[in-house]
Amino acid sequence: MPSERGRRRPRLAAITLDLETAAPHIEPKECPLLHDAELAGRLGEVLQRHQAKLTTFVVGRVLEEAGEVVERHAAQLDPEFELHSYSHDVADPDGRSEIQRARDAYAAYFHREPMGYRAPWGRISRDGVARLAEMGFKYDSSIFPSFRPGVFNNLRRPNRPFLYGNGIGGSLLELPMAAVPTLRLVVGMSYLKFFGLRFYRAAFSIFGMPDPLVFGMHLHDFKLHPEALAGADLPRWVKAYHGANVTKAMDIFEAFLAYLRRRGYSFVHMSEVYERAAKRLTPGRERLGGDGAR
Repeated sequence: MPSERGRRRPRLAAITLDLETAAPHIEPKECPLLHDAELAGRLGEVLQRHQAKLTTFVVGRVLEEAGEVVERHAAQLDPEFELHSYSHDVADPDGRSEIQRARDAYAAYFHREPMGYRAPWGRISRDGVARLAEMGFKYDSSIFPSFRPGVFNNLRRPNRPFLYGNGIGGSLLELPMAAVPTLRLVVGMSYLKFFGLRFYRAAFSIFGMPDPLVFGMHLHDFKLHPEALAGADLPRWVKAYHGANVTKAMDIFEAFLAYLRRRGYSFVHMSEVYERAAKRLTPGRERLGGDGAR
C-alpha cells in the first residue's frame, strides 16, 4: 500500500465569485445584475452539473442593504461566503474603516466571523495585510501574481499560497488568484472569455497548471448592464475587454469546468484551500519573497 507521502495530492480548484454592484456608484438595491435571478439560476445549474463548489466574496454594503439578494444567491448557488471589502472603493480597498465595516456587516448578517478577505482590483497593501491579521482574518485572496498596467505589478510575488510572516501579517495566508506558471497570465473568467479556452489549454500544455487554482469571476462576466458599463470610469479598451464573448461566457465557463475535471482537479471551497495551505506553511517557512507586500 503506498505511503501517505508517496500519494499524489489531488489538484484543487476553487471557483470564486465577487458579489458586487455593476459599478461602485450604483446602490445594491438598484443593481440589475444583483437582482437577476435567472442569471444566478443558470450559473447555479452549471456549477451543480459539474459538482463544483463556489466561494462568494460579498461586498459588505450588499449584506446591509440587499439581504434578499444574498438569501436568493445562497439558495440558488449554495456558496461559502467571505468578504469583498465594504463598498468596493478601489481608491480605499483595504483601509481600516473599509475592512472593519465589512467585517461588522458580515458578523451581523451571518452571526460568525469571516475567514477570508478580497480587496477590490487586487489592491492589497502592506498596511492592509497587517489590518487583516490584526482583525483575525485567516487568509487574504487579493493578489493577482501578474501585471496589469496602472493597477498592480505582482510579478515578484509567489504564484502559490504563501505566509506573510512576522513583520507583515503574522500567520495570515495569501491564497493568490490563479495564473499560468512562468507566463503569469491570470486564469479568471474575464481573461478566459477574452483569450479563449483553446489558448489556455495550449498555455497549460507548455507551462503547466497552477495548484491550487483559484478562479475568479463576476456576474458581469456573463451579462453586461450597458448603462452601468457606460457610466463606469474605465478606459475604452477595458470596456471592450469586458464585453468580449459575453454572450458565450456561460458555455465557455462550463467547458472550462469540464476541462478541469478531466485534468484531475477537485472542486473545493476556499476554506479547504486554506486548510491544506495552513498545514504545509508554518511561520519561518515560505514567507513572501522579494520586496514584500505593497
